[in-house]
Order: sequence, then C-alpha cells, then structure tokens
Amino acid sequence: MTVTRSGIRLHELGPIATVEEEKRYLLFTMHRLLSGRSAAAATDALALTAARLDDLLLAPLELPAGAHLVVVPTGVLHSLPWPSCRGWRAEAPPSPPAPPSGGPAGRAGPGRRRTPPG
Repeated sequence: MTVTRSGIRLHELGPIATVEEEKRYLLFTMHRLLSGRSAAAATDALALTAARLDDLLLAPLELPAGAHLVVVPTGVLHSLPWPSCRGWRAEAPPSPPAPPSGGPAGRAGPGRRRTPPG
C-alpha cells in the first residue's frame, strides 16, 4: 500500500517465496563482500540481486525515481536491508517492542474498534 498526497493505493507485489530467495541471496552476497572474499563477484551479485528485489517490491509502486520511501515491513521483509535498494531513499523504522505478555500490541483495521493490549 502506498500513501501519497494524491491518495492511497493497494499494490500486488512479487511472490513471497521469490522475495525470500532473493533476500537470502542478498544477505549472503553482503556477507561475502564484507568478508573480503571474491569482492568483485560479490559486488556484481549484490547489484543484480538488489535490482531483482527492486523489480519485485518497489517497481510496482510506480513512484518517481529517487522518491523518499518509508517502508513498514512485515514477515520476511523485516530483515531485508532496505537502504540497499537501488535508486530509492528507503528507510525502515524500527519495530515497536513486543508487549510483555508476548501477545499482540493491539488490533485495529477497517471496521474494527481498536483493541488495547492486554
């Protein structure tokens, strides 16, 4: 979902299994690059993987290049290094701490009253 001055839009993104696979490969290539092994190959692989993730997750949003993007990730997307996405000023705010009971922090949504934690 994107929220802009012109409105709210829902978007269909790439399949989660493909995103997971690309995320694993991106993290592997980043580790390889940081370890100093095969730096040239890792740099190329990192650029290709970031481009594939961009095609899966960001291109469908149809935002202007260089747009500031605040990502609120869910599920497997939490560990994705969003600033590595090419051509975007992307940031992911930290997740709120889990409530002490381990239950949900609260519930809200269309047609639902807000349910406080506890």
